[in-house]
Amino acid sequence: MTSQEIEYWAFKVIESVTSKHRVEDSRIELKADWPEDYNKIARRIAGLANAAAGEPVMLVLGLSEESGATGVNSAIDLADWWPRVTSEFEMMHPRVKDLRIRAQDKELVILFFETDTAPYVVKNAAYGTTSTGVSLEVPWREGTSIRSARRADLLKLLVPKPRAPKIEIIRASFREKIGSYGELRIGYDSQLTLYVAPSDQDTVTFPMFKTDGYFEFESGRTAPITIRNFDVEKSEGVAQVTKTSSGLTFTGPGGFSMYVYARALPDIENISPSMRLVIRFFEAGSTLPVIATREFKSGLTKEQLLREIAKVAESKTESKAT
Repeated sequence: MTSQEIEYWAFKVIESVTSKHRVEDSRIELKADWPEDYNKIARRIAGLANAAAGEPVMLVLGLSEESGATGVNSAIDLADWWPRVTSEFEMMHPRVKDLRIRAQDKELVILFFETDTAPYVVKNAAYGTTSTGVSLEVPWREGTSIRSARRADLLKLLVPKPRAPKIEIIRASFREKIGSYGELRIGYDSQLTLYVAPSDQDTVTFPMFKTDGYFEFESGRTAPITIRNFDVEKSEGVAQVTKTSSGLTFTGPGGFSMYVYARALPDIENISPSMRLVIRFFEAGSTLPVIATREFKSGLTKEQLLREIAKVAESKTESKAT
């Protein structure tokens, strides 16, 4: 990746965290400051890099999901810190590239790691101090924790793993509408055009029935989406996209369109000025999602919602009277 691409990736992570959204990328680790336990952070970097199966990973210092942008101790320098971390590795360690950026008036450090020389082995800090006879370990990240790699994990490193396809939302329209829908709800509708770029595979298939997603609001609430009308986008690589009754198949880069909507009960006390649409696509035969996201601004106000609630209540009263 170029420095610009790394910086863009980092800002997307920072934007997500400072908007109180979850970090859904398993290749990213956040730390509030420079870790001082060098063996522990070496083990975590190694576990993150080993599980990434050749994909790059990123460590963001000065950022946490609980506190947002906290900033780093500017007195610590990578040139001093990184050799202490790499001394905990056995021979090979991931190559690192660093960037310093500012967010919310705080300085953050981005450490970007190439992982193509995995597996990475680290020293066991307990060796020689306890009865353990294990001096070295191959760490592996699972969820948010680090454990020792198992045989099945090591096989994943030996067998080349196809890189996931890339999906990007290139155009999107958005509409909010207050309606009764049986009871007062807010409707969120979006017409999307997406672009898919397969990586290593000759063919990528996305079954429609496996695709899901949600609108996420600043309060943390979510509203699941309903998906309609997968279709080939004629201006975007149409010859390499095939539509079937169950989904879309890509033999090369191409585009498609889809319509999504959600219906949610109004939350008067937590009106979100913005929301995020998250769509999860699953390749046929895969349990790992490829995620596309888009931010939307809301035009609704608390006063509008209160007026509409009053109208619906008045309408129901009139219906009962007749």
